[in-house]
Amino acid sequence: MTRFFTWVAFLALPGTLYIASSGSGGVLESATAALSGTRSIPDQVSFRRLCAGRINKQRTEQRFPIVHDDEPLQEKLERLVVATKKPSLLGLDEVFKAVQADFPGARQLSATLVYHPNPASLAPSVADWAQTAGPDFDSLSTVVFRDGYRQGCLAMLSSRLPDFDLDAANEKGGEFIQRCPHCGRHHAVKLARRSRTLILRCPDCEKVCEVLGSGTDGVLRRAPDFLTSYQMADNAALLRLPPAERLKRVYAAVLEHCHYAHDDNGSGSGNLEIWKAPAETWLDASGDCEDTAILLADALISAGLDARVAIGWNLQIGQHSWCVVRIGGVQHVLETTLEDPPATIDPIAVNGEEYRAEQLFDRKHVYTLAPEAKSAGMSPYLDCWNPAWWQAIPDSPLITKRERGLDDPAAFATMPAP
Repeated sequence: MTRFFTWVAFLALPGTLYIASSGSGGVLESATAALSGTRSIPDQVSFRRLCAGRINKQRTEQRFPIVHDDEPLQEKLERLVVATKKPSLLGLDEVFKAVQADFPGARQLSATLVYHPNPASLAPSVADWAQTAGPDFDSLSTVVFRDGYRQGCLAMLSSRLPDFDLDAANEKGGEFIQRCPHCGRHHAVKLARRSRTLILRCPDCEKVCEVLGSGTDGVLRRAPDFLTSYQMADNAALLRLPPAERLKRVYAAVLEHCHYAHDDNGSGSGNLEIWKAPAETWLDASGDCEDTAILLADALISAGLDARVAIGWNLQIGQHSWCVVRIGGVQHVLETTLEDPPATIDPIAVNGEEYRAEQLFDRKHVYTLAPEAKSAGMSPYLDCWNPAWWQAIPDSPLITKRERGLDDPAAFATMPAP
């Protein structure tokens, strides 16, 4: 007679709602040995493939997705069983906890223990396991072991969220698991394929994890990757000028050449919110606030100045983007939606009261307001380089602009000399 001990767990991830339930049992019967020394890993693989073949035949008939191998999870279960000197003390709740600890993206797990004196009956027993018909699971792991005169099998069906990756996000969107670079905790991210501007925030520490924008090609990229080392045609000559003169000339060139235009691709909707690369903005001679701010910041950095793009709020406009620059310890707000260059470029302390940045970025990093900044009044908004207020998001594991081909010099246009 085959004995089943089954639990099902729908594991909750921060920011995502799941339902938890359990079946009967959940505790192993008395057992005296883990994996038999006479059983090799190929035997484990063959058994798992045999079970998967039977299960997938059933799922195909029911038009469910087939299950596949999950090698990292398989190795985890094998190590867990081998390390258990007394499997009778190992409950399925412990198995779930151990799996969740190593695989925080495991949102749905179902496990069963099967025993039978005849080893040939184990695979059919696993295949008959009621939960194998569940359409939400996509992988199968099995570990066979000897239990006295019987053979035992720990089987697990799982559905794991993939790690957040821009390739997958750009291909089809969906749900992912992301590790917060600040607090180290994992949380779920749900991404629509047509997402445009995304500010990813950790639900635990509430800090921004990443800022993404969608380019004119529809591809999501990290905000710093839109700064593509764009430069004016006579950038070498600019570098010989005093910093204040460099700032004046580059700022005037951008304002005189580019006019403000909504991101509507000619549809009139005005709400697609795409991000242009600097070369595209210059060639179009137009762009919205973040397009011209990105263009200006990139050109200023190429001219040897310390510049950043700011995303946040303007008290008169609402949501907005602009450029900030620092010369000799003096910071300036550069509004890029003006029709004409201003007569003077005032320090941020003079004209920066209406601007409330929430994120800043340059070619390397995204900077986000520190928690302490919330109680610091206007100080953080008037000092965009103070590390006490603005903290760089730790290096992102997401794909870089070089891998996206954005730093190909042949793809850049250059601005004419002023």
